[in-house]
Amino acid sequence: YQRASGVIENAVNWSGTTPIGDVVALDVRADGSVAFALAETRGVHDATGYHVLLPGNVYFYDPARQSIALGIDLRARGLGEVDAIDLLDGGRAIAFSVAVDRAIQSPGGVILLRQQSAYRLDLETGAVTIELDGLVMGLGSLDALDLGPAAI
Repeated sequence: YQRASGVIENAVNWSGTTPIGDVVALDVRADGSVAFALAETRGVHDATGYHVLLPGNVYFYDPARQSIALGIDLRARGLGEVDAIDLLDGGRAIAFSVAVDRAIQSPGGVILLRQQSAYRLDLETGAVTIELDGLVMGLGSLDALDLGPAAI
């Protein structure tokens, strides 16, 4: 959105790919590439070939190369489906919210992830901490977040 002109522009041009599907989380990075997550499994073609994209993972789309790559394998970390993401600390951490409440194992112990809160995952240590307690704020759900400028 350009405030001066009041024009809403397409922030992501998925050129070079087959239709992506239901994008539930999106973070446009400083270099123009895009981090995103999907709601359902989707097979897509890009300039590098065919990929099966799974819900709960974060993928990177590079518009210059017209390519998609796995960015962060959140499924392997047991996080389940995310519905908001924000890359932090030059890509060393990610803020996220989840679509459904769930308990996960973190290096500090078991953490209950609630759909109305935002969490931070340190990608080097695997530690998950709460960034925004939406339950205390009375939120029913948190479906978008932006905790800071992209540094990637």
